[in-house]
Amino acid sequence: MDKQRYDQRVRVFVEVRGGEADRELAGERFAAHGWPVREAAPAGEGPLGEAVEARPDSRVYEIEVRLPGIAKGAGLGAARRVAKALWAPRVEGYVRRADVLHRDREMPSYWRAVDTRSRPRPAGAGPGRLLYREGLALGLADGRTLVHAEGRQALRLARAGLGAGALVTGVQSLSARLRPGARGHQGDRAAS
Repeated sequence: MDKQRYDQRVRVFVEVRGGEADRELAGERFAAHGWPVREAAPAGEGPLGEAVEARPDSRVYEIEVRLPGIAKGAGLGAARRVAKALWAPRVEGYVRRADVLHRDREMPSYWRAVDTRSRPRPAGAGPGRLLYREGLALGLADGRTLVHAEGRQALRLARAGLGAGALVTGVQSLSARLRPGARGHQGDRAAS
């Protein structure tokens, strides 16, 4: 199966009943759909413990189902996909629990570390500012460092480990070229 783009990850606990052949078939179905098996334990043990009745012919699998869409219906969607995948080859399997795994949604910007000592003062309009902006665009004031963080943290990361005589005195957002008049953080006093 092709690599499919996914937005949501759901941890699903599946009880598979039957013999060794059924368990192998279930494992093949999970692999065919690209669902990694995180853990497999006899029923009555493992992550669900005694919540699942202990049976000699049953095993509980913890798998990670990846699917596109929004988080609101991801648990039910994953449970139905697993049930359908096991229903086709007639494997006796039951979804016992599905937990949507929430991931960190932080999306910081990319920043370029720059030397702002040659920045024209005051930072008003004029030929000095235009020349300075063109120099930034061409990379003439570029410290050759790229930082991926939120604004104030980006400045601290750009200056980290460079010492007092560092040429890095500011950061410029890489998306600044897309928005006319956008500026990066220059000489953040709180981070100094």
